[in-house]
Amino acid sequence: MILQIIYINNEDQKVDEIQDIFASKPYGFLQDFAPDYLKTQVDQSISHFFEEVYISSSVNLSENSDNFIKLINNEDLDKSHKEWLIKNNDVQIDSLSDVHEPQFWKLILTNNIVKPSWDSLISYYQYIENTLDNVIFNYINENNMLLKEQEISDTESNKSIPDITKEFEVALLESDSFSEIAYEAISIARMFDYPSLNLSSLSNSKISILINAKVLLLTPENIEKLRHKSINYVRDLLIQYLSLECSELTEDLVLEKPEYELILQSSKLTYAQKLIIVQKLGISFYQESNIQTTINEIFKTNNLYIPADYINSFFAKTLSNQIRVKLLIGEIPNLDNSNI
Repeated sequence: MILQIIYINNEDQKVDEIQDIFASKPYGFLQDFAPDYLKTQVDQSISHFFEEVYISSSVNLSENSDNFIKLINNEDLDKSHKEWLIKNNDVQIDSLSDVHEPQFWKLILTNNIVKPSWDSLISYYQYIENTLDNVIFNYINENNMLLKEQEISDTESNKSIPDITKEFEVALLESDSFSEIAYEAISIARMFDYPSLNLSSLSNSKISILINAKVLLLTPENIEKLRHKSINYVRDLLIQYLSLECSELTEDLVLEKPEYELILQSSKLTYAQKLIIVQKLGISFYQESNIQTTINEIFKTNNLYIPADYINSFFAKTLSNQIRVKLLIGEIPNLDNSNI
């Protein structure tokens, strides 16, 4: 009956063409081509229209976003029909907040019916009482490339609910439920660098991303938390921030001997930086160190003689006369004027 009325009012279009368009967007087609009285009748009995016509007639459904939102927000349309529409219509709406009933947000995100945006995810996060769930994990994993291009600091959520937005960001960064590429996208889109994050549940690859993206600041808190994971991460974080003058090595930043040894053996620091570190640490570190040969090489590469007290310490720990002689050959000009 509905199609017959439309045929009469659109005689210039072919029957097959009308049927195809109607099948792909039954409601939208009525909005575009049906007489006003028919549109009013359909809107007044929208659930009956779905039961008798809409669902059975639909093929490759693609209602546009405006008509999709109009149907989802229609209070007279049964919940089951709205759920069917979400699962079967090929469309993407601009924002989750366009849908007035939050009970449908989970299904919309699950079926990728909303364009990727941090605002939509934050709205859903707030709706589910500030928690992360598999819906958020899966959505970000699937849409990370587009989300990476958007900065969380630019969201409307950050303007209207900044505390919840920051809480959301921290929750993302402290979760290990994302793919590596999705986690990288989060680290790129983030607002802040952090003096402290809970790293306990993160995999090694996620921690490396935090360090390389400088999400973690060089603080005693982060150093201590990384230390519980691996001292290699302590080395990596320090190297990310260490200036040519190594001014970051203050009294507040306490490193342990094995961590300094890893840093001095790293190929990512210059020998000039390594010399500054060695000189800051002094003879007491050298005496206890397991990398005396490496430290000797640092002096030589910087065209400096090894201090006499360093040589004494080296001899005390080295039993091989061959190694001692090898060291002394390069130090003869220095030894001539020494008190050794």
